Amino acid sequence: MLNLIAGRQKYTGTINCSASTFLVDYDLEKYGAFTVAEFFDMLTSLASFNADTLYQLATKLQVDQFFTKKIRNLSKGTNKKIALLIAFASRCELLLIDEPFEAIDAASNQALLEILPSLNKELVIVSHDLAYLQQSVEQVYVMEGGTLNELSVHG
Repeated sequence: MLNLIAGRQKYTGTINCSASTFLVDYDLEKYGAFTVAEFFDMLTSLASFNADTLYQLATKLQVDQFFTKKIRNLSKGTNKKIALLIAFASRCELLLIDEPFEAIDAASNQALLEILPSLNKELVIVSHDLAYLQQSVEQVYVMEGGTLNELSVHG
């Protein structure tokens, strides 16, 4: 579904999205030779990323302790947090995020629960973790038999 919204997959029908979108890509292999600090410096030199947001949230997600490490030497969970930080710091209006709570530590999941509602962005999150979703978004939909059904977030 996220690839459809982002326009990366062909389909028949219509999906209208007037917002600028950012599809989170957890594969950071192509940036493996960079340290986290070098990678962040490169991103923040671009007008499409907010440096203040990137560095503030890096501390909240405990990524700042890895600034001198090469991306290729980091765990799957740390790479995932870096990919999420890139999205959070983007100036895009709509973030498309697949399974943000999977494969990261409990403390980082708690930080995500604080970060997601504070981003001032629209979010489409695909997740199997209903409990985390209900704590972090205003609306939850479940795909059942090819149909999207809205669930009560706080009920």
